[in-house]
Amino acid sequence: MTTTATPQAHQQGATPARVATDLSFIRFIYPFQFKPTDFVDRVEQIHHATLQIGGARKRVGVWEPWKDDIFPSDFLLAHVGNQLKPGSHVAMGFWKLREEVRLDEHGLGSHGTWRFKMARLKQQPDVTFRVDEVHLILFPVGIGFVVSHVVLDTDDLDMWYNFLHYFRFVDGQRATSLHALWGVDQHPFYPFDMPLKGPTGQAIPLTFGHIIEALLRTSDIGPKTGADPWWRGVAIPGQVLPFVCLFVDNIGGDTHAKATCVHRVRRFFHAAESLHLPDEDVRLIDHPNLLVHSKDMWFTISLEGGAFVACDAPEESYYRGEFNPNVPDKGGTITWRLKRIYYFLFVLALHQKLAVEAISNEVATAWLPTKSGGSGDQEPTMLIETRERQLENIHDRLIRFMALSYFTQVAQQEKHHQYYARLQAAFTIEQLYKEVTAEVREMHDYLYTLRQDRADSLAANINKIVFALGLPLFVLSLISTLGTLGLLGKAQDVSFAFVLLPTGTALVCGYLLIEHVPRIREWNKAGRLERMFRFVAPFVAILLLTLMLLQTRLGYPWRVADVVVGVVATCAVAWYRYRSRHHAAS
Repeated sequence: MTTTATPQAHQQGATPARVATDLSFIRFIYPFQFKPTDFVDRVEQIHHATLQIGGARKRVGVWEPWKDDIFPSDFLLAHVGNQLKPGSHVAMGFWKLREEVRLDEHGLGSHGTWRFKMARLKQQPDVTFRVDEVHLILFPVGIGFVVSHVVLDTDDLDMWYNFLHYFRFVDGQRATSLHALWGVDQHPFYPFDMPLKGPTGQAIPLTFGHIIEALLRTSDIGPKTGADPWWRGVAIPGQVLPFVCLFVDNIGGDTHAKATCVHRVRRFFHAAESLHLPDEDVRLIDHPNLLVHSKDMWFTISLEGGAFVACDAPEESYYRGEFNPNVPDKGGTITWRLKRIYYFLFVLALHQKLAVEAISNEVATAWLPTKSGGSGDQEPTMLIETRERQLENIHDRLIRFMALSYFTQVAQQEKHHQYYARLQAAFTIEQLYKEVTAEVREMHDYLYTLRQDRADSLAANINKIVFALGLPLFVLSLISTLGTLGLLGKAQDVSFAFVLLPTGTALVCGYLLIEHVPRIREWNKAGRLERMFRFVAPFVAILLLTLMLLQTRLGYPWRVADVVVGVVATCAVAWYRYRSRHHAAS
């Protein structure tokens, strides 16, 4: 069963619902990816980033580290708090745009007038808003966020719906545009003095995506300014993810009106969107994407963003108190918790999701088809080595994520932990992590198998060469030694050239016979020659060493041919014996 909902502005006979603008806000989160190996250098650059502002064009720092008291001491688990403490840069970096940069015309220009136009809404006036804060967050796993804290200058609920829906498209999609005006005459200006001109010199309409790019450009390293961006947008291309806190008054006791408000905010629908609510959305209980905070207050969670909706909140100071972290009795309000604790939990869970997805994408990229078209045991050796290096980097990034970012529990208090657990479930972080771990394990096993197969194939060829080499060398060495001792009649002088020529001939002929004569190759398929040589090898080595020792004890001179033949044959036999045992053990 479904019910139909209409925008509140069109409902007749009731006081229209209004937004409590002193309590409500929207934080638009732009997620991006960067090289994890650049984390330390990027943090250093952010600390030293400067900008010229003011009439005197003085140079000031762009970002300031967030204070150490961003979280209450009893919020995070002890070991998690030690790792995620802002300013330590062990597991994260957290900065805030300096006030003078945020307000100045040559900076962000928040002191001016900002208007957002939605051309698709013919009767909708431009929405005026202000940017009260900008955050920059970096995690060492290669995930970062630019977060803009936005407040609207209107209490019209429909305008909040529309702004929330359309402002997400920061690259000007859906016929949206941004206008920044400055001074008494309200002349247009470009934040950060951006030269927004096209290839032919025509002016480019300002979008919030340009402002995000300018903010990130302040962290360019050295002479790379103006080059390709050091970041890459992730999640939904061309969109930001909202984190919304919406206090709605005058909504009344109508359950359907509350359900409509919650559903519209959760799905980020504009005010003119016709809704057909399913029963589970009307009841507002036992919903997988809703978490009840208090009476008529809910957290909403989706892959597109998160929100907190309060309908006719009580007048108690906990719910209506003005946010002021410097005053103890005002710092514990629900607004304070939303701006700090719940906001951080949302960012933490979102970064986990994006980090695992980035690792999964690396696995897929490492396995892209190659021009050679090889597969299985036909993979070229260089390709296997390249993929092994890629796997090593992926495995290192996975271990880094597991050690620094992947936490099953981070919060001490029950409500905070419930929210964090619900975020992890909605983002399917555990399933994604298990999937990536399995992918990396399978990739490692596959490459290890390929490497072993190629090693075994090489060893088999070497074994055949050793077999073809070892027997002739042994026979020739034996003849040389016996001839030297005079046991063949008259003492013989077997030269090195005489030993080398038949040895090489025997080596080539033996290898060709074993490798290319079908009957011999078929006979040797079961490894008969290898087993035969494995059995004979120890005796050959012992006999050869005995003859060499006997030659030394009898005082006969050593010749080059004897030394070379003896050493080569002995090493070949010893290596083959070791290789055979190693192969059997593996």
